[in-house]
Amino acid sequence: MASKQEELVKIITEMQSRVKEAVDKNKSAREAIKQQVTELHKKVDEFQSSANDVLLENDRELQALGDQLTQCSQLLGNPSLINTSDVEGTTTDAEVCTSENSGSSSDKDELSPKSPNPSLQLINSTEPNDSTTPPTTEHSEYLTLEASGRSSRSRVKKKLYSPKKKKKHRLSITWNQPKLVYDDDGGAMDVVEEEEVNFKTIDGYGADFKQLKYPYLLVNGPNKELIVSDRNDHQLIVFDEFLKFLYVFGGRGKERGKGTFYSPTGLAVDETDGLLYVADYNNLIQIFKVNKDSCKHISQFGVQGRGKGQFNCPCGLLFSKSKGLFVCDFHNHRVQVFSKDGKFLDEFGRHGTQHGEFREPHSIAINNTEDKLFVTDHSNNRIQIFSPGGEFLEVFENSPSLHQQLQYPRGIFYKPDGCLLVSCTHTPCILELKEDGSYVSTIEGIVQPGGIVLRHSGDIVVTSNVNQVLIVIKSRNM
Repeated sequence: MASKQEELVKIITEMQSRVKEAVDKNKSAREAIKQQVTELHKKVDEFQSSANDVLLENDRELQALGDQLTQCSQLLGNPSLINTSDVEGTTTDAEVCTSENSGSSSDKDELSPKSPNPSLQLINSTEPNDSTTPPTTEHSEYLTLEASGRSSRSRVKKKLYSPKKKKKHRLSITWNQPKLVYDDDGGAMDVVEEEEVNFKTIDGYGADFKQLKYPYLLVNGPNKELIVSDRNDHQLIVFDEFLKFLYVFGGRGKERGKGTFYSPTGLAVDETDGLLYVADYNNLIQIFKVNKDSCKHISQFGVQGRGKGQFNCPCGLLFSKSKGLFVCDFHNHRVQVFSKDGKFLDEFGRHGTQHGEFREPHSIAINNTEDKLFVTDHSNNRIQIFSPGGEFLEVFENSPSLHQQLQYPRGIFYKPDGCLLVSCTHTPCILELKEDGSYVSTIEGIVQPGGIVLRHSGDIVVTSNVNQVLIVIKSRNM
């Protein structure tokens, strides 16, 4: 009996030993598989990062080609308008033809009616320098502050009358100044007033007058500064209340973030605590403390991916003291919400064309009562409105009532008077809309308008990355 028990114990011991050995092998296999999966994930992330770099460069090349095609089509519509703003002290054959046909210098100040959407550079080439501006061959202090100091004119259209019934209308109106009539696809007509828009451009900064490379988005700083992201120079440029250059910070660095950038895009400010949030194409959000003469890096968050709190090319930002930080996650086709210090809170939206879905959300704004979010749904040619909790409310779509001008909206700004300013890159124009989406006015003639803000002075500042300038539109126009 004892021998049988000993034999059973021996068998059990051997079985336990084999089970333990099998468990150890299984554990080792799992660890090896886990390590292999981790390495595969790492390689995938590296591949995605490399692919994003390639796509970014391709996007820039395609955008540049598209801008060239747009300008060529405008030139074909009116060959007498030739860009000469890049040539100092020379006269082209096209300029000679224009001068001979115009008869006087004052005639050249008027825009040709055959070119309803001239580029900013074309407008500048037909406008003489301000008499107070020193020669452009010397980069004086005036040029440092105001770039080339050129003033120019475009057109702004404001709606005066719109019939309530969509049917044929016969109008007989006597004007005391130029007006335009828009025909909404054979239906009711909007009567709009056309005025001239005066604006200046800022195309450089600093004592050595460094050229802006790719000004993208901008934001009003906590001390009335204007802060501009320059994607190609990988840095931020800060101007004071009067748009006098203060300083730059950032630049391309070896480390990821930590005060350096790789193509910075969206900006948002916490005015109470003086914090600046910067979105980076490197799938990162950085937080800075804004001082009068510098910005100090505080922290950063974000990695590449599709999960909660991860990014695929973050773009427009919005900070609300009561609601948190909103991030337009461009290629993930959603909006994410974070706490002030970068903790993930919520998300809404997905890829698609239905209400509540996005195709590349670009920028975001909030109304005065902070109960409506306005998101530019870039590739869907519309603006979607949500509650701060992400509930879809309504949509402003491209339509005859907006004169088919809501095309590829990019920047958006909510004005204190309850109106929205929206930059549309393919029209190209700046639309002013009421909070209910009804049309107010249009500024035309700005090629590839991007980021847009209303300054404390009442002036509007908008980026034009293809022209490599900031455009300052005087307050009396809108």
